[in-house]
Amino acid sequence: MKKNHSKILAIILFVLFGISSLTLLAQDEKDEFKLKVEQIKGKVEKVTVKVDGKDVVFEGEEAEKVAKGIKAFSKSPHDFCL
Repeated sequence: MKKNHSKILAIILFVLFGISSLTLLAQDEKDEFKLKVEQIKGKVEKVTVKVDGKDVVFEGEEAEKVAKGIKAFSKSPHDFCL
């Protein structure tokens, strides 16, 4: 019976360690995203997004709108989805 308890405990510890590792990795990615967004200052002239191997380019006012949207998204309370 003690072997079963120790196996179960080992499995639980392994799962908890895995979950905490994933949480830390997600936090690092979120922090990296926020750092990039904080670098968006001044006049945004051009935003390029690669979609299915093709570049979609936003320039001028469109680029400003995209940048504002990114900044607003990064400040939203729902950024846990990143």
